Amino acid sequence: MTIARQIGAMTLANTVYLLSQLAVLIALTRFSDLATVAQFGFVMAVVQPLYMLGLLGLRTAQATDADDDFAFATYLGLRSVMLFVFVVIALGGLLGLRPGYAGLAVPIVLAKAVEMLCDLCYGAMQRDGKVDLVARSLLLRGPLAALTFAIFLAAGATVPMAFFAHFLIWALVFVAHDLPRTAAFAGSI
Repeated sequence: MTIARQIGAMTLANTVYLLSQLAVLIALTRFSDLATVAQFGFVMAVVQPLYMLGLLGLRTAQATDADDDFAFATYLGLRSVMLFVFVVIALGGLLGLRPGYAGLAVPIVLAKAVEMLCDLCYGAMQRDGKVDLVARSLLLRGPLAALTFAIFLAAGATVPMAFFAHFLIWALVFVAHDLPRTAAFAGSI
């Protein structure tokens, strides 16, 4: 794949993924009340900075590890520790601050935990020049999750149930697409 095609694929994939996230927000505002949207905003205000901190820049480190100084398993071990810390602090903080937000907080934190794992796979894919796999993952994960989220809400499901379905789609893409493709070229996982 040429550099122009890689840039084009990633631009398209990131644009579609961003629009999918916007579609989730639109569905949330369309099918729920203002209080639920405010709860979502609060949960994301707590979760997103912790998520960014938990990434530790491992995707970039892994993608630029041209000499293969560290195996994928090393990055996965570090990411697993940070994932555990992220989940404990995010859920502990949210449930301590707003126990009534548990139904919304749990599936969102779980989805972000899966996203941390996808991000690690993306670093390995980038290092091996398989940017098309990153693009495919984003193109699967974004629209499928947004569509599932919107369908659940339109069918009358609760917002936490819709976010749980969203999390399951992300987990399915990770297990069925990202992890097997990463394992095929990254060695032992």
